[in-house]
Parts: sequence; structure tokens; C-alpha cells
Amino acid sequence: MDDANGREQALVLVVEDDPDIQTLIARHLSEAGFSVITAMTAAEGFLLWSERLPDLLVVDLMLPDGSGRGLVSQIRAAGDVPVVVVTADTNEESLVATLDAGADDYLTKPFRVNELLARVRSVMRRRPREREPDTIQAGSLTVSVVDRRVWRSGEEVRVTPTEFRLLLQLARHPNRVFTHGALLTAVWGPEYADEPHILRVTLNRLRNKLGEPQVIENRPAVGYVLVPDSGDGQTPVS
Repeated sequence: MDDANGREQALVLVVEDDPDIQTLIARHLSEAGFSVITAMTAAEGFLLWSERLPDLLVVDLMLPDGSGRGLVSQIRAAGDVPVVVVTADTNEESLVATLDAGADDYLTKPFRVNELLARVRSVMRRRPREREPDTIQAGSLTVSVVDRRVWRSGEEVRVTPTEFRLLLQLARHPNRVFTHGALLTAVWGPEYADEPHILRVTLNRLRNKLGEPQVIENRPAVGYVLVPDSGDGQTPVS
């Protein structure tokens, strides 16, 4: 999203279950020039993260469906995005555990909004995020991130929205092995992390659609990895 001057706005996802605090944070981030989306729960936050790929997350540690620290860990297992945590917990061990889980910085409640904005800007300066390309090329496989279409050797492969999210997660990190839990969390959400049969069925259907030679390899008892083939991938001409 661009601002009034045509500059691209960074997208921030705020995961906070207190509606007053959520509204306060979102309003001040918007006034500071950020585009903002919000979630009340860890599950909703993870789904928005996987669908919208925000540039930064602001996450409350105490969420109605689980710990914000768990959400940070799940996101870290599936991808990379700067995270600022807000919490009422001032216990040093808890804060260290939060940073170990993958948070870049934290604020304890109550906090001043100006301090939050300063932390957000600081984290984004320290960890500038490369914008995802419109198209990902992996061997003969072409994945269009913008319009959610897939081609294999120049021929379009029709996939469902869930199959696309799964393929995109693998294609973003070719040759990286994803555990079953990481893929389930990234594609379906943290509440599905212990249901490998859903992943297995979807993966088998996707692999059949992509045809031979297989580009998604099964690593028994571990997970899956996308290994680009040596075919001459052709980016479709629009």
C-alpha cells in the first residue's frame, strides 16, 4: 500500500486481545505512516501473517488461545519477520525466553506509544526486510505470488488455495527441509500442528498435479523439501 506521496507503506500486524490497547496501537502506527492489520488471537494472527506477509509484528504475550511467545516461535519456524512483543510480565526469565523464541525487542505494559514507535522503527532499521518478488522461479516451477498461479515448464497447474499456500511456503525456501509441524502451522495454523494426515493428503494431491519428476521430496519422519529440478523453467508471458 502507498501513502499520499506514492511511497510504499510498511505493513504491521498487531496481535492484541485488549480492544482498547489494540485500537490505540493501530491508530498511532497509522498516524506514523504504517499500514496496519489487527488480530485478537494467536490463530488469527498466524493466519494473517501467512496470507498478508506483514513487514513487522507487534504481539501481546497473553492471548486468549495461547501464548504470544508460542506464536513468535511458530512464525520463526516458518519464516522471518521482525517482531516486537508487548507484555505485562516483567519477570526477567520470561523476557529472556521471549527473546530466545525469536522476538527482536519487547516493551512492558504500561508503555508510552512514542516508545513503541521508536522500538518499531529501530527493529525495522536493524532488520530491513527484502520485499518478496512477484514471481518465484525454482527450476521448471514458476509460482506467481501476486495472482496465486503456478506453472510447471510453462504449462499452468491448477491448484486450490490451500495447495498454493503449501507450495508457496516450500518454494520460498528451496532445498530447506520443513518439518511436518512447521508446514502445518504455516499453512493451516498452530491449532493443526499435530494433524499430519491433513498435510499428507494435501501434499500427495499437490505432487500428483505437479507431475514428474517430483520436485517436492519426502524426508521420512522429518518433513518435506522442494528441490528444484534441472528443467528449463519458463516464466509465462502475459
